Amino acid sequence: MRQARGHGGTSSCRRRGTMSVVIIILAISATAMITGTLAMTTGSTTVQDRALTREQATFLADAGLARAMVMLKNNESWRTGYASVSLGAGTYTVTLTDDGAYIDILSTGVVGAISVQTSARVTWE
Repeated sequence: MRQARGHGGTSSCRRRGTMSVVIIILAISATAMITGTLAMTTGSTTVQDRALTREQATFLADAGLARAMVMLKNNESWRTGYASVSLGAGTYTVTLTDDGAYIDILSTGVVGAISVQTSARVTWE
């Protein structure tokens, strides 16, 4: 008696081959998604770092302006300003310009490569 041989072996190989292709496609897709997520996270961190640096520079500029206002309140003839005063993560510089009617105060806060300016115009009444 002969035993009939089916095509079970060939069908099983095809299934394994198909499953291998599906697994490879899923692995590539997962790798692409992870890489994309990491790239977005890194970019987001850079944006956040720049925003923090800009905020620090703004605070420094405001601090310089506030200090200049106090000095003017205590001494109306003060016009010296400040050059590169270190505070926290950066510096601030304050310049004063007196045109006779007004005193213009310009304060610049600098942290790293970011600089922010703020100004005020003062008059005596």
